Amino acid sequence: MRGNKEIGLWGVLQTHTFGTARLPVQKSISLPTQPYERRIRRQMAVLADIGARPVRSQADLDACLNDVLLTASEMLQISRCSLWQFALDGSGIECMAYVDDPGVPNIVGVSINAASHPGYFSELRTNRLFISDNTQTDDRLASLRPYLAEAWIGAMLDAPVVIGGQSWGVLCCEHRGGPRQWLVEEQSFVANLADCVAIAVTNLQRAQAEERLGQAEGRLRSLLSSQEKQKAAVTVDPLTRLPNRDALRLRLEELAANRSGYAIICIDCDDLAKVNDSLGHAAGDTALSVLAQRLEQQANRFGMLARLRSDEFALLVPGVHTPGDLEAIAEVLLTEVRTPVNIAGHTLTQSISLGIALPERLEDDADEVIRNAATAMRRAKEQGGGTFAHFDPTMRHQAVARLRLEADLVTALRRDELQLFYQPIMALGERRLMGFEGLVRWIHPKEGVIPPSQFIEQAEESSL
Repeated sequence: MRGNKEIGLWGVLQTHTFGTARLPVQKSISLPTQPYERRIRRQMAVLADIGARPVRSQADLDACLNDVLLTASEMLQISRCSLWQFALDGSGIECMAYVDDPGVPNIVGVSINAASHPGYFSELRTNRLFISDNTQTDDRLASLRPYLAEAWIGAMLDAPVVIGGQSWGVLCCEHRGGPRQWLVEEQSFVANLADCVAIAVTNLQRAQAEERLGQAEGRLRSLLSSQEKQKAAVTVDPLTRLPNRDALRLRLEELAANRSGYAIICIDCDDLAKVNDSLGHAAGDTALSVLAQRLEQQANRFGMLARLRSDEFALLVPGVHTPGDLEAIAEVLLTEVRTPVNIAGHTLTQSISLGIALPERLEDDADEVIRNAATAMRRAKEQGGGTFAHFDPTMRHQAVARLRLEADLVTALRRDELQLFYQPIMALGERRLMGFEGLVRWIHPKEGVIPPSQFIEQAEESSL
C-alpha cells in the first residue's frame, strides 16, 4: 500500500477541472455502439487474451492491470477506470492504478476508509457487482456524493476482486456526466475483467511463492553435505516425503539397464481443487499428504510410489504383468482411498483416477511411458473419475487433436470465425413462428463449418 492519505470528503480532488460544480440534469443514457453479436465476440476475445497472459513478475502484473483498465475504459466508453486494493485488515481501500482524461488529479495512493462509507462497502462485500445508474439519487452513495458531484460522476459499475474467498480489491468503472443505464452485457464484462485481475494477481503470488520456495531450498541445500545435497535433490518430495520424479527416473534407468519389464500406473486426485477452493491451500496440502500416506500403505506391496507434481503420483510396478494383474492393483488403490477422512474439521471422501501403461519395447523411453499413463489417467477423469483406463495409441492422437483444436479456437476468436445461425421455433398447432434458437457455428477456413459438438466442450475446458 502507498501510504495512508485518507481523503474525508475527497478534498484531494478540489483542484479538479470540474471544480465544485454539480452534475447537470440529464436523462439516463445507455451506450450501445457496435451490433450486439460483434460486441460480445470482441469482449470474449479480449477476455481470452488477458486471461491467458503469463504473470511471473511485478512488471508483468503492472502491464496486465494497465491493459485491463484501458480495455474497460475503451469497451465501456468511460473516462475513468481504476483499481483499488483492500488494506490487510479490511479497514479500507487504496488506489493502486487508474486511467483517466489528461490533466485530472493523480489518485494513486488515495485511500477510502470503510467506516466512513458503510453503505458502499457493505455492497462490495456482499454482491458480485455494485451497480449505480444514478449516483445522485442512490442512497448507498450518500457519504460519497460530495466527491461524485465534484468529479461529475453520474454512474458507477464496480466489481469486487475476490481471491481465495477473500476481498482483495475493487475494479471501479465511473461514467462522467448524467445518469447511465448499465447494460447486462457490460455488467458481465466488468465482472469477468475483475476475475482476470484475480487470476493475474494469483499467478504472481504463486510465482513469488515458487521463487521463495526455490530460494529456501537453495539455502537448505547449501547447508547439506555434498552427499546429502544429492540425495535431497533426486529422491525426496518435501511435502509427502515420497520419492520424486527424479528418483522414479533413476529407478526406471536401473530396470532398463537390467532389461526388466515394468508398468506405470499414473494416479491423480480428482477433488484437490475443490478442497483448495473451499477450505484453503493448507487444507489441500494436508489432504494431499493424507492421500499419499494411504496410497503408500498399499503401493509398497506392488512397487515404488512417487510424486510427479501437484496432485499427480506414479506407481512403478516392476516385472511383466497382464492387464488383469494391473487392474487388480488399480482396484486396491481405488478402494483404499474411498474411506472418509477428516481434513481441517471436515469429513471428506477422496477420489482418484488412474491410467495404466506399459512399454511396447524394453528400450522405450521411460518418460514416454509416464506420459502415456498420464494420458490414460486423463481419459479416466473424463469418464467421471474414480476409475482407471488403459493407454492405447488413439488417446495420444486425440490429445494432440484437442491441443490443435484449442490453438485453432484461439485464432478463430481473434478472426471472428464463430457465427450465429438462427433456427426457427414453430407452433405446429397454430402454424406460426414463435421465435428463434441461436446456434453457434465455427466457419473454419480449411475444415468448413464445424458444429458446436466438436468444439464447445474444449472451449469450456480451456476457459475460452
